[in-house]
Amino acid sequence: MSEVKTTVTPAGFLNVNKPAGITSHDVVARLRKWTRIKRIGHAGTLDPDATGVLPIAIGSACRLISHLPQGNKIYLAEILLGTKTSTDDISGIVLEQKKLTGCITQENISTTIKDFIGTSEQTPPLYSAIKYKGQRLYQLARAKDFASNDSDVQLVSKLSGKLTEMLSAIKQRTINIDRIDLLNVQLPVITLRIVCSAGTYIRSLARDLGEALGCGACLKSLCREQSNSFTIDQSTDIAIIESRIKAGELSELLISLDKALDLEKIELGRDAAITISKGQYAELDTVLKADQIDDFSSTQKWLAVYKNEVDGRTAIIPIALVEIQENEQIKPFMVFMHANELLI
Repeated sequence: MSEVKTTVTPAGFLNVNKPAGITSHDVVARLRKWTRIKRIGHAGTLDPDATGVLPIAIGSACRLISHLPQGNKIYLAEILLGTKTSTDDISGIVLEQKKLTGCITQENISTTIKDFIGTSEQTPPLYSAIKYKGQRLYQLARAKDFASNDSDVQLVSKLSGKLTEMLSAIKQRTINIDRIDLLNVQLPVITLRIVCSAGTYIRSLARDLGEALGCGACLKSLCREQSNSFTIDQSTDIAIIESRIKAGELSELLISLDKALDLEKIELGRDAAITISKGQYAELDTVLKADQIDDFSSTQKWLAVYKNEVDGRTAIIPIALVEIQENEQIKPFMVFMHANELLI
């Protein structure tokens, strides 16, 4: 009986340590160029000036981004007090500057920070991908959206009025902040570590904290230290990733789907792999020995894989996410290696 052969694209996740100065999409574009793989995406956008953890999905892992275990995100942020900008960070146009008064103390800052812990409604920053009247907010927040021949004073006045109008129309989002640690105070800059839910904008937190302190504020720098199970101490610099890919070592860099998704694997034989790849049910007893069946729970998801020889090396090929039915059938509910990709 012949083997299942496949020209499968590598599948897995990369934990990229994104540098400042490039967008999350720039990282994806570079990886597509280096690997010649089109199916590459990222989980959780980082602003161009932000650094840190950027989870990248390769190949069929793109379909599984929404299945990644949902957990908190951790950020290290420097916040500049006394300065308000159009984008809520230092890349924007300065709208207002205030001299810090004696009431801005470490004690006062510590007390004010506590008010942001817990569940609340947050207004996203204008420099974001959210749409307002059909346009991305970041497009409207840029100075180039206003007359270029205006003086600085006219531009700031016009921009401030536009931002006030837009802010009032932006739909707030429910967020949760579990913890904020005040790590350093060197006025006008303070350093915070924030543990928060997905969807929390740290630029908005900086802006709102400045309002609460009565002095205004914007984000000076940001590093994402953790995104779900991806941590910065296990991330890889993009320059190292480039050299490893060019050395043919992409597979060694990838985090396997079962590890990233925190799922157990169920290894399929040849016939079952073909059946599941067609979206059809397979009998569990055709995959496992009778004394193994009881170990497979019907209350959890499994990653069905097929072990095969690819380019002279043993490869674990992900076939589908499956569930084990009570009648001991394997039910595929997300197939990412389809039958036409398996060559008999």
